[in-house]
Amino acid sequence: MSDARAAMSVPPRNAPCHCGSGRRYKECHGALDAPPAAAGPGTLRRDATLAAALAAQQAHDLAAAAQAYEAVLAEAPEHFDALHMLGVVRLQENRLEDAESLIARAVALRSDVGAARSNLALVRQARVIAAEEDAICRAVLPRLARLCADPPGSLFGDVRTGEPVHVVFAGTPPDVALAQRIAGAAVARGAILSLETAVSPGPPGWPPADASLPAAPAGAAVIVVGLDAMSGDWSRHAEPRSMTLVATRAAPGLLLDRMREVTGQGRWRVALATHDAAVAAATTLPMLVLTAIEHA
Repeated sequence: MSDARAAMSVPPRNAPCHCGSGRRYKECHGALDAPPAAAGPGTLRRDATLAAALAAQQAHDLAAAAQAYEAVLAEAPEHFDALHMLGVVRLQENRLEDAESLIARAVALRSDVGAARSNLALVRQARVIAAEEDAICRAVLPRLARLCADPPGSLFGDVRTGEPVHVVFAGTPPDVALAQRIAGAAVARGAILSLETAVSPGPPGWPPADASLPAAPAGAAVIVVGLDAMSGDWSRHAEPRSMTLVATRAAPGLLLDRMREVTGQGRWRVALATHDAAVAAATTLPMLVLTAIEHA
């Protein structure tokens, strides 16, 4: 076995090849007559990183997988495997525009790889369906206006020192920094902060996702950051002082779902906020645009 293969986590011989070709490992990179990889340190490092990325992706740790694929692309921007598999990660995250761009670049490099062509067709079909769903949900959203509270003058409204604020992370990796800023602003305001994540893994330092636990203390100002994950059934039993949903992207279908969820299926009203004026403009409901979270 070559040094390059020894550096990688070798899959079973009948398993799909790690390169994404769609062939079995023994018929692709594991073939007895497969040419050995170049023994340079850059190639060895990239092979090991790709193996780690694939392992993370198979373990559903999409953030770690994406980071590893991006590290390969930083060194080799036209690396077929990294482009293709990062595109698949973005598809799994429902970031369809990014997924299409990445996989299309991979197909342009290796149009002979059927798995990449199939994934590109899948992404393009998903974008068509998503556009149709967005149009339907955008038409339905105005009917949920009755669930909307008047937008507060600031993110924390009238929360005072010593009062509880509960921040729920329900987004994707790009939303982590925003959630951390909101949590930090709550602490700076003197609030008693508690945290919950609806995804795994959540932001660094946040408790593991456990949708069965009603973590929000009674009477808390609850702030849900992101639209991409269900925060579980706890909201049906919660007794929030106020509820704010921070929409991190223009996704009418997800906004519709989260609004019904975080209002306890209509038991109370929710204030809507966003950090992006374009998201607010694309929404037909009243929404606070956060301009300075640190002083909210």
